[in-house]
Amino acid sequence: MSIAKSNAFLKLSRMVNPFSATFSNSKVYITSKPYFANVGSNSRSFRIMPQSQILLRFYSKKAKENKAQVKQLAKDIKKDDDGNLELVDLEKYEEKMSKVIAYLSNELLSVRSGRANPNLISSIHFVSGNKKQTLEQVASISVKDAQTLIVVPFDDSTSTEIEKAIRNSGLGLNPQVSGNSIRVPIPRQTKESRDKVAKSLTQLSESTKVQLRKLRQDANKKLKSKEKAVSKDYFKQWEADVDELSTKYIEKIDTAVKQKLKEIEN
Repeated sequence: MSIAKSNAFLKLSRMVNPFSATFSNSKVYITSKPYFANVGSNSRSFRIMPQSQILLRFYSKKAKENKAQVKQLAKDIKKDDDGNLELVDLEKYEEKMSKVIAYLSNELLSVRSGRANPNLISSIHFVSGNKKQTLEQVASISVKDAQTLIVVPFDDSTSTEIEKAIRNSGLGLNPQVSGNSIRVPIPRQTKESRDKVAKSLTQLSESTKVQLRKLRQDANKKLKSKEKAVSKDYFKQWEADVDELSTKYIEKIDTAVKQKLKEIEN
């Protein structure tokens, strides 16, 4: 309560007998003192009236402004087809998480398992002139046997460049040009190489999970900004939905990496 209002009530309590005013935070207590009152037509009939008290409460301007802001916030939130407030666009976040999983899947394809698989080299980048393409766009890739891949360029003049791209891919491969094709032997996995691959998969798994956690944190940040516009239970439900979505894609990462590890061990 402002000083001006406090002074006004103090003045009132002194002028209008038999009342007194006391103050506490934003509350004003008006108290009547015991006094004599006429209770009948006879001017001599009177009795003592007991003390009583009433409460007046004043709300600050700031509280009113906050209430208005919350009301406006709720008004600005989008609604779904059923008319419910949509605190976070979960479809947008799921789309982003799906892209993270797609990236992981592509990375896993290039991990050597010790067996011939076209996916091992299909995404290797090949530059012809000023154009950058993947190997599968400039050549056909097939399996000759369990330890050998055969690459046939669509343009024979690119054989040397493709051979260099495979050799420099970092996969530890030693391609050999033979006529119009390229033979790619796939080395068998040793215990040392398997351990090395397993370690790289663990690192890949963790870095991918970090991307998902960042998306979850961003979703929770947007959710938190709208907390005051809805009930506590409604807000908690949305928190649970965000966590459920994140957990779903974390499990996808674990499943994909475990399958790749099993493939390498076999």
